[in-house]
Amino acid sequence: MLELVRQQLGSDGVLELFRKRWADIADKAKPELASLPLNQRAQRLAELLTSLGYMAEAPAGDGALLREHNCAIRAVIERFPEICIAEKRFLEEVLGAHVTRQTHIAAGANCCEYCIHPADSSGALAHEPASLVQIAPARAGIPALQEMP
Repeated sequence: MLELVRQQLGSDGVLELFRKRWADIADKAKPELASLPLNQRAQRLAELLTSLGYMAEAPAGDGALLREHNCAIRAVIERFPEICIAEKRFLEEVLGAHVTRQTHIAAGANCCEYCIHPADSSGALAHEPASLVQIAPARAGIPALQEMP
């Protein structure tokens, strides 16, 4: 199915499909998270992601950090790495913060680790166009892509 979406609409179509999936989850989570401080939002989001199979954690401390020790859709990511871009944007939206990926399971790391930074004083998030680079050897003619921070 995703291959058909990619053939018909390109990578943007795949991104949009997963953006909508993440948006549905975000819409349900945002009311609860809105009143929490950033580190508590990250901790609550980690609980939500764990319930979805990501084995996530957000250690308590001064800075906000989120780790996903499992990729619940890893087999799909191997063929459609652009989905990781939609996930990062979801994290930014649901947390109301800037998110920088530090490590990436799709690139061979043990976990996906995200540093979470407060949005600017206006609450705005920067949504510049995604920059894509190859991060792993291509599989079946499909390059592995990752959004640059």
